[in-house]
Amino acid sequence: MAEPPTIELKPNIDEPDIPVVVQPNVVEPDDEQSNVVVDTGKYFVNCEKMKVRAVMIDWCKRQALIAGFSIVIWKSDNGAYNRKKFIILGCERGGVYKERKKKSKKEDTAMRKTLCPFRLRGYYLASEQWSLSVVCGEHNHEMSKTLEGHLLVGRLKPEEKECVRELTKNLVAPKNIMTMLKGRNPGSKTNMKQIYNARQRFKTDVRGELSELQHLLKCCETHKYFHKCRIIGDSATIQDIFWAHPESIKLFNTFPTVLMMDSTYKTNKYKMPLFEIVGVTSTEESYNVGFAYIANEKEDNFVWGLETCKSLLISKETFPKVIVTNRDKSLIDECCCKDSTSEESYTTAVVDFRKVFENFPNFVKYVETTVLDPVKEKFVSGWTDSVMHIGNTTTNRVESQHVMPKSGVAPVENWFTFPDTGHILATAYNRVVVELTTHRIGHSETFLPIRGRPPLDSSSRIMCVGMVPNHCVYVKLKSGCPLPPSCKEWKTHRAPEAESWEDTFLDRMTKFDELMKNEKGDMELETNKDDPIIVD
Repeated sequence: MAEPPTIELKPNIDEPDIPVVVQPNVVEPDDEQSNVVVDTGKYFVNCEKMKVRAVMIDWCKRQALIAGFSIVIWKSDNGAYNRKKFIILGCERGGVYKERKKKSKKEDTAMRKTLCPFRLRGYYLASEQWSLSVVCGEHNHEMSKTLEGHLLVGRLKPEEKECVRELTKNLVAPKNIMTMLKGRNPGSKTNMKQIYNARQRFKTDVRGELSELQHLLKCCETHKYFHKCRIIGDSATIQDIFWAHPESIKLFNTFPTVLMMDSTYKTNKYKMPLFEIVGVTSTEESYNVGFAYIANEKEDNFVWGLETCKSLLISKETFPKVIVTNRDKSLIDECCCKDSTSEESYTTAVVDFRKVFENFPNFVKYVETTVLDPVKEKFVSGWTDSVMHIGNTTTNRVESQHVMPKSGVAPVENWFTFPDTGHILATAYNRVVVELTTHRIGHSETFLPIRGRPPLDSSSRIMCVGMVPNHCVYVKLKSGCPLPPSCKEWKTHRAPEAESWEDTFLDRMTKFDELMKNEKGDMELETNKDDPIIVD
């Protein structure tokens, strides 16, 4: 049996077929906005004639801000080929969006375009002046009470862009950059997104055509860092990279006793772990030995990083005596055997541990085979206290150092140094700050608060800092000991009420000067190099 013919139904069979014209993908505005009518033409009808086009545009933008919207240039002509000059201004919400081929991750995003009909037209008259007329003063959307989030209104000005560049160069956080811009211009509508975009453009300009990794290698070469790379086979693809600051290498050779190691994430777009090695000085201060981007946390990558770190030591006979790392830290912390101070107490703790978890034999077996039996000597106090770890039994020190590569370190020229730091500490904490150092590094000084009256017992409020090359230590002074002379800048910039700070310490400063004269003897002073005193 034959199948019946297929019949195509048409709305009107008497009309001829009309070819379908494919329209471009256009996102139509919401129908709810079509019933809104707001007339703002009154803000622009009294515009005077102006000689400069930019001045007229700025006036229109200011009026638009008062009305509650922002203006954009829709069309303009500079008068080439004997055409008349003109300019058409419109609302930023005019027109429609063209749908992109690449869809957005968020399908429920809203749009600003509403086909707003608002139009202004500027004419260039024969009198060489610009005249403004209102073509359509109506909007099909509500006016904004605050223009926060409007991209054009919040656009950074040239001087603000330069400020963002300088602050970004000095590693100031974006939220602090925003605070500074708002402080300089309280009416600014700039949002955080625009700050982030400006920072990214600045970083891209600094990097140029180099990738992030190439720029890192260039910075290492420029600042004379020690750096070493490992590539994959014979290709040019970098697998691991290690770098260390020259001063860090000196500290590592001076204080190699204890090293702490850990990895952190979310520091680069390649999602490579950042392996960080931290050391400890004799004054229990932390310092970074080196950093390494490694492809993954496997034994081969760590061996390469440690071998590279080992090559930094000048004396091959000097090696770290204690290395602190993580190994199932959460599981080790839960073990009742961790605080055992001897082998006997450790055995007792293991027996108690087995009794507590006797109903969970698989768990007991896992802990014994993975933690207790193979590495008990590396975390139980009975064994770890037999080595000189200088109180470092966890990786908390290196964990705290992770904030530095993530937030960045300011350039050396922006570091606080004495005497600036001395004035800040003395005034902020309302106490006397003493700087002690050697003649080769500088000269010792006493910093007094610039503002405020001294307390009744000002001699008890003394903080002393000892300065050594690239390092500082806290010094505890004896009661009544001699003090170096007060800083000359303090005498120049002190407030009247702060003059009495020095009176309490004049006798001790005099004793210090006498001691220094006896110590120097016939030593040539820094101040008499150009005009030396010759003694027969």
